[in-house]
Amino acid sequence: MNDTSTLTFHNGTSDDAACILSPRAALLSTVLTTFASSIISGVSSGHFVAFYTAWICWLASLRIVIVAVWQIYEAVRLRPIVGGDQFFTFLEGIPVLRWLFSDARSFNDPFFREHSGRVMDYDQGQVTALGWFGWVWAACYAPVVQTLWLVKNWDSDGSPWLFIVRGLGVGVVALPLTMDVRGRYGRALGHRLGRFAQAAFTGLATVGLAALAGLSVTELLLGVVRGALGKHYWIVALYFLIMVFWTKLAFVFASPHDEPYSAGKGGGVLAGFAMGCFGGIFVAAPAFAMMMASADKPGLAIGGYIGCESVAWWEKATAIMP
Repeated sequence: MNDTSTLTFHNGTSDDAACILSPRAALLSTVLTTFASSIISGVSSGHFVAFYTAWICWLASLRIVIVAVWQIYEAVRLRPIVGGDQFFTFLEGIPVLRWLFSDARSFNDPFFREHSGRVMDYDQGQVTALGWFGWVWAACYAPVVQTLWLVKNWDSDGSPWLFIVRGLGVGVVALPLTMDVRGRYGRALGHRLGRFAQAAFTGLATVGLAALAGLSVTELLLGVVRGALGKHYWIVALYFLIMVFWTKLAFVFASPHDEPYSAGKGGGVLAGFAMGCFGGIFVAAPAFAMMMASADKPGLAIGGYIGCESVAWWEKATAIMP
């Protein structure tokens, strides 16, 4: 009797302890996050955004943080976010940023922007259902899911590189918001529902981008602090210097603007999908390579993990939701 009770107790404990994701399965949602975000940005924002997302994504943190701070600044002043000269004026008003990016405005060549940053007219077909979907995905859905993932994995004793690739993945989600700011969507909402609705749109857009910026930087720092680079901290300094240079180029070629680039025009959706798939292969490469190199033991594959009764529903969701 005592032996049976003891066996039952140990079995229950063992089953609960076994309800963890294997190192390989733990990376699936990160692969999905980066790949799906690339496709969604291509379809909803155009092939230009998908292409530059792939070009910038591994050195994106500084850009995302700067644009997020600029949006907070404009939102606090109760000004609609339109980008273009508004953004460059903000840059030039801060001594450090003016010194780092002093010539960004002068190289703001219209060749790289169809509309050269002018305020878009929401009555001219520049507000689309796909555009709304892409904005909701990045500004509303992603911050919630990515926050849940970080809460779930905060105490993870797995590879610190998991946080590095996740931080890069969150950057892929955030980058389209730093190119097409979709101010015309807020104006369209305000035209239909009043100024409060436009203000609410600006607030949501600002909070969403700020949250993604914070999540991305936090995850990258966690990876470094937990030993992803060992004691080679000079790599962090070198990475930051390269990122500053890359951010300057990114502001030249794809600064924050209120314009649809190529989405929804002729074959724009198809071109965006194709570029999103192509770019997705590139942006998901770090997470996919790490997943393939990771062991499938100890722990469970996705199917077994989802079937564990002792795992909360939101924890299961973070394992599969991009």
